Amino acid sequence: MNPIFSPFADLQRFGPASLGDVIHVRPEDYRTGRGPLLLRVTYVGETQVERDGVWRHLYGVQLRVDETAVKARWVLVRVTTLHTTAVPSQRLPDSHDQP
Repeated sequence: MNPIFSPFADLQRFGPASLGDVIHVRPEDYRTGRGPLLLRVTYVGETQVERDGVWRHLYGVQLRVDETAVKARWVLVRVTTLHTTAVPSQRLPDSHDQP
């Protein structure tokens, strides 16, 4: 991947969100599932360019509305939606965060 093209060279960050953030994704903005998705991000993967836009592979824990865990899963999310759906206030502390 060309680092000049991709604003996602750091796999720990994408848009305004980080590992541990909870993202709300509309059905049309992710692949491999149905209905709205609530996901706590645990891994940020590669960027993939398709005809319909730029997508990002994410791994995380699917959550219910009350934020209880459903299951771990991989999803492919449209990058443009990541700039509007992340909820940084719900981010889990990083291991290097100070108490």
